[in-house]
Amino acid sequence: MAVGHRLFIYGGRNYLTGHYYDEFHVLDVRSHTWTRLDLHGRAPRARTGHAIAPHARGMLVFGGLSVEADALGDFALLDLFDGAMAGTVMDE
Repeated sequence: MAVGHRLFIYGGRNYLTGHYYDEFHVLDVRSHTWTRLDLHGRAPRARTGHAIAPHARGMLVFGGLSVEADALGDFALLDLFDGAMAGTVMDE
């Protein structure tokens, strides 16, 4: 998800190793530098195939597939301005 000159990503899967990620990263497209966001609170589970959408001061992470290949119906609201959870993960 893009906000200004920054691109926010969460999670994903390395298809070569099978590793699933539960990390947030930001790419500054002006300086071409990556930064990992350290979150406070309960972060969403590692996943791939999920959706991310902007919401007020943050972003929503919804659904996807878990490490066990289960379809996820949960969501999380994350504050992008201070790198903290703005709410808790809502499980299905």
